[in-house]
Amino acid sequence: MPKINKTKYAILGILNLKPSSGYDIKKYCDLSFSHYWNENFGSIYPMLKRMEMEGLVNKKTEQNEGKPSRIIYSITEKGKSEFYEWMLTPTEEKSTRRERLLKLAFANPREENNREIIMEMFERQKAVIQQKLDEYLQIENDIAMDDPLTETNGISLRVIALRCLIAESRAQIQWCEESVEAIKNMKSKSKNGRTS
Repeated sequence: MPKINKTKYAILGILNLKPSSGYDIKKYCDLSFSHYWNENFGSIYPMLKRMEMEGLVNKKTEQNEGKPSRIIYSITEKGKSEFYEWMLTPTEEKSTRRERLLKLAFANPREENNREIIMEMFERQKAVIQQKLDEYLQIENDIAMDDPLTETNGISLRVIALRCLIAESRAQIQWCEESVEAIKNMKSKSKNGRTS
C-alpha cells in the first residue's frame, strides 16, 4: 500500500479553520501542535503547490500597502471533502523504534551492578517525562486561557488532544516507578542457579 503524505491533511485542517499563507501555516503548526506533530517549510510549500494542482486549495495574492504581497491559500469544496474523508480513516500510529525498550531488552538484571544501571536509566527517563508533562500542563493552561476555538463550555479540541499526551506521560511515569520497585525486589541468581 503506498505511503500517504499526512502533511496534506495537516495543511487542509489548518485551511479548514481559516485561509492562510504558507508562513501562517508553519506558525500555526509551531504554536498549536508541535508537541505531537511537526511540519517544516520544505514540506509545506511543495505540498501547497501540489494541492493547488489537485484542486484541493485555491490561492490569491493579497496586497498590503507598504508590505510585500502575500499568497493566501483557501480550502476548496473538494479539499474539504478529502479532509473529512481522511478524518474518518483508521489512524496510523507508528512507534516501532523505541530506544528505551531496546535498552531494557539488553539489560541483565542478574548482575547487581547492572541492576543499578537499569534503575538509574528508569529514574533519568522519569525525569525527562516529568519535564515534558510539566510543559504539556503549562500549554494546556495557556490554551484554556487564550484559544479562539474554545467552545462555550470552556474546552477546546486542542486541549483534548493535549490531554492524550498528559495521560500517556502520567502512565509512563507510573511505569518507571513500578519498574524501579520491581527491580529493587529482584533476587540475584547465582551461577549454580540459587537465588539470593
